[in-house]
Amino acid sequence: MAQAALANEYITKDNLAYNGVAAVPQWEEPEVQQPEVEQPQRKEKVRPQKKRQTQTHYGVSLVGVVGFLLAAVLMIAVLAANVRYTEVSSDVVELQEQLEDLTAEEKKLKIRYEQAFDINQIEAYAVGTLHMSRPGADQVVYTDASSADRGEILSTGKEDESALSRTVDFVESLIDYFK
Repeated sequence: MAQAALANEYITKDNLAYNGVAAVPQWEEPEVQQPEVEQPQRKEKVRPQKKRQTQTHYGVSLVGVVGFLLAAVLMIAVLAANVRYTEVSSDVVELQEQLEDLTAEEKKLKIRYEQAFDINQIEAYAVGTLHMSRPGADQVVYTDASSADRGEILSTGKEDESALSRTVDFVESLIDYFK
């Protein structure tokens, strides 16, 4: 009877059309507790935690340092060469100006030199003051200088010397040369 009263209570208490609750309560199975089986404990490997660096440390390679130093040395060498080139260029400009001045002065001096020596004045001085006379036709000798770089010996007068005397002369000339 208690169960029928309980079922009546569920049916009359709530209207099924509006609340969606079942008229018959659901049977709930009691919870059975199972014994806990202990599983073997696994040892977890303890990994050392990486320390976070608070400072940022950049690595410097030897090749980078050598390259930087080489580039710096080359830049200094180029700068020194450029300075030297500028100095030499200014020296060239000064020397060209000096050459132009000297060329103009040379032309002026040549004109003064030509004006200073007059052939007529020199002849008059030689004849009048030094008592020189003009050469006569019999005193003028003409020579042929067509072979200016060669010398010819026409005769020495020693053409009938023996081979022994020529050898002795050669040795004497060598000795004289090395004294």
